[in-house]
Amino acid sequence: MKNYLSFGAGVNSTALMLYLLDKGVGFESVFVNHGTDYPETYEYVQYLKDNGYRITVIKPNFEGFDNLYEYCRARKFLPSLQKRWCTYRFKLKPIRDYVERPCTMFIGISFDEKDRAKPKKHYYKKSNSIRVEYPLIDAQITREDCKKIILSHGLKVPPKSGCWICPAQTHRQIIQLYVHHPDLFQKVVDLEKIRGNRHTLKEKPFTYYVPWKTLPLLEGNNHE
Repeated sequence: MKNYLSFGAGVNSTALMLYLLDKGVGFESVFVNHGTDYPETYEYVQYLKDNGYRITVIKPNFEGFDNLYEYCRARKFLPSLQKRWCTYRFKLKPIRDYVERPCTMFIGISFDEKDRAKPKKHYYKKSNSIRVEYPLIDAQITREDCKKIILSHGLKVPPKSGCWICPAQTHRQIIQLYVHHPDLFQKVVDLEKIRGNRHTLKEKPFTYYVPWKTLPLLEGNNHE
């Protein structure tokens, strides 16, 4: 039975990849390029590949779209914090469709975040042939331990992974997106406008923490 690592190029999944290699466990790392990870994440995937680590990069295909942003723009709606359809359709389903079953899927959740492990099983409940395991939790490896594992291999610690389109971002993350990636920030603004125009005034017009009308006020300020 083949082993796979659901690889997100963040601290936990990178440390898990290294941990499994150190243990001599055979597996395939699979990264889904859905087009809306931060540029730094894509750079880190290439950085690892340049350093000799094997990572399979796949693309989603949902209703003919391989890019989450383009899908949202075409459908004129946003990712949902409640239903998390974006995670399923553009991250988990592509991996589920890619793997050879039966198999084991390694998920990079650290010991101090173990409460996050339970919901993950939900996404694979329709695939009983995929067994989900959490090696970092089993070994009681914390997020700080993960950083130490990465550094011990002579690698730089990756930035926090996540989507720049995600409405779950904090106020600070939205501002950082505005400061460091204004082009991507503008895409969020454009999408927010399209979504807002489809709803009545009785509904919440904006999902993101910084309403697009107030964003010009941030111009010229230092938000590091």
